[in-house]
Amino acid sequence: MGIRMHYDPGAFCWTGLVATDLDGASDFYSSLFGWNLRDESGEHGEAYAALINGRWITALTSRTETLSVGISAQWNLYVCVEDAAATSARVVELGGSVAVPPSGIATFARTASIIDPQGVTLRLFQPGELRGAELLNAAGALSWYELLSSDRETAATFYQSLFGWTTEPVEGGPIPHEVIMNGPDKYNGQFSPLLPSLNSSQWIPYFGTENIEASYARVVELGGSSLLSPLEITEGQVIAVVRDPQGAVFGLCQYEFEAFE
Repeated sequence: MGIRMHYDPGAFCWTGLVATDLDGASDFYSSLFGWNLRDESGEHGEAYAALINGRWITALTSRTETLSVGISAQWNLYVCVEDAAATSARVVELGGSVAVPPSGIATFARTASIIDPQGVTLRLFQPGELRGAELLNAAGALSWYELLSSDRETAATFYQSLFGWTTEPVEGGPIPHEVIMNGPDKYNGQFSPLLPSLNSSQWIPYFGTENIEASYARVVELGGSSLLSPLEITEGQVIAVVRDPQGAVFGLCQYEFEAFE
């Protein structure tokens, strides 16, 4: 597992769930991943911090409106930036748009919501007191990041220009994809084809598990559903993609976590 107190600009550093049924989401994810939940509700609304061994993993927050028909929850991925306002301006220059301008979350961080030229939402994260997730690459922790896209080439061009990422194609596996690099030897997720069961491109987080078959089965037991059953995409790395009971899409990932410390 990897304890993190700092992230380089361009690195994925945080994820958060918004859900209309916050209590239902809390029960589902704490049962699935064993998270300890701490009430962080305040003037910003209802929210829970999800912790493992006292370290921040993610946050679960409430929202009043549904996202689309049958979808009442969503995972959002955040990329670390030095200046959320400057990066937001660059998004517009590159053909994207800013859905929510930079603003502060108490004193924790400054964030913004952007939309890329294909209509996919991503969040920017300018660290404050909260630097990002404090534990990565462990069971129940954020462990991988993926854009499921109908046009990977266009997406890669946009994000390379925005964050300075590079990509490396992975050949020969069951799913063609490009690994995202945020510097030499700094793996930062991947661009993959859109799953047939999804209607639109989207970023999704992956959470680690030591037994993907058991975690995958547990999702269904708890009222979730499958989008992609467990599949070995590279040697030693097995993934699955699922929906929670409120429709939020996320992944499960099993691999040698120690290799990514």
